[in-house]
Amino acid sequence: GDKRALLNLCKSPKMASPRRYDLDEMLKRHEKLVDAEETAGKVFQEKHSVLQFQKRMAANREYLSLARKQELPETQHVYLGGFFVELPAKQVQKIVQQDQDRLKAWENKARANIKKNVAKLQSILPSERPPAVVDLLTTESKSL
Repeated sequence: GDKRALLNLCKSPKMASPRRYDLDEMLKRHEKLVDAEETAGKVFQEKHSVLQFQKRMAANREYLSLARKQELPETQHVYLGGFFVELPAKQVQKIVQQDQDRLKAWENKARANIKKNVAKLQSILPSERPPAVVDLLTTESKSL
């Protein structure tokens, strides 16, 4: 009795191929992986933007520090809109400070986008995270 049932079970189509793949499942998984790749790309782009903002902000801080110490000439040449313009130091200082404020706002927006995309990455593939994604998540959470 038991041998015959086991023999019939082995002949069934389900047992012929122990790993049958459902096409719908494969497509869903592929879509998840594509979404995860696009989201990770956005995170890397935003991180690059943050680094560029920080470089420019460092240069601005250096200039503002020199301006506060009054180690700069009364008039300065500034490159604006494709032209060098001679402006009073106070006006240049104001322009650089406005640039600094704008860069800080952009940096904050980029960091918010990074957090949003990292959370999205975590939700896309919660149970299986490749090592690169784990590294990205841990370094991003530390830097933010």
